[in-house]
Amino acid sequence: KEAIRTETLDINRRSKKNIVEFNNRFFSIAAEILQSDLKNETAEGEPNDSVTALYQDIVQQLPETTPEGGYVRLNLLTADENEREYIFNSVVSVLKELQDKGCSPADIAILTRNKKEGKELAEYLLEYRVPVYRIFPGG
Repeated sequence: KEAIRTETLDINRRSKKNIVEFNNRFFSIAAEILQSDLKNETAEGEPNDSVTALYQDIVQQLPETTPEGGYVRLNLLTADENEREYIFNSVVSVLKELQDKGCSPADIAILTRNKKEGKELAEYLLEYRVPVYRIFPGG
């Protein structure tokens, strides 16, 4: 019987500096906010630090050879804007903007909430003849 082993990779050798620094700050702050929103104690009266425990190894280090640069854009939508057509048109607009600035589709990654959304976005991009980017579904 095989045991499952979790190993945290504390050095990021693939991403550029701005990407890693954004992730380090974003997930550290997000964990603190989520933790503060939870009850401070469990039903048994014990301290509840489940979120901070989950994200305790989130910060990654960079080797000295890490290239500068990297671009992160995070768009938060209101409930009114949370419609498929609006979201996908926004993605196409950002992709065109990045291409106009000289970014290659091979250098762009799109993260989605789940596989269904990732598949729908890929189909939308193909339908409108937008070069296919790397789409990474969550979930």
